[in-house]
Amino acid sequence: MSHSYFHVFKTLIKFCLDTSTEIVAAGYSANIEFVNFEEQSTIFRLPASDVLGIGSFSFQPMKEQYVSHVGLAVSTVNDEHLFRHAQFIDLLVNKLLPDRVLPLYSADTGLAIGSLSVAEGTTVRFVERSEDRNIRLILFTLISTPKYSPV
Repeated sequence: MSHSYFHVFKTLIKFCLDTSTEIVAAGYSANIEFVNFEEQSTIFRLPASDVLGIGSFSFQPMKEQYVSHVGLAVSTVNDEHLFRHAQFIDLLVNKLLPDRVLPLYSADTGLAIGSLSVAEGTTVRFVERSEDRNIRLILFTLISTPKYSPV
């Protein structure tokens, strides 16, 4: 399973970017950016816009498939009562319900090479607070297609 971690990682980035486009198209945000919250310094230099990105990511290879535990992070700005924030969460949760299937993309070619199933247990965590932002994680587990063979 060479590059398996990288395939899932880049698939998650694509998922965030595609979902951001949907959020803008739905009118929930005028400007949303991707942020990888796992970068140590990211939290101190968030853009002055809404953000969606990878908050946490773990990867467990197994014999014929792998399991990834993911936390997508959502943060909005100028969002009184967090109404837009709730719209983002609603859209994401509907995409990450148990048994939903996401395409797995090659990190090298961008082509679909398999699929990732959302396991039972998608969880919307409470809001984390920083000095000037709200940040909420949506936690979920992805299980790869059995007998996945990377390109």
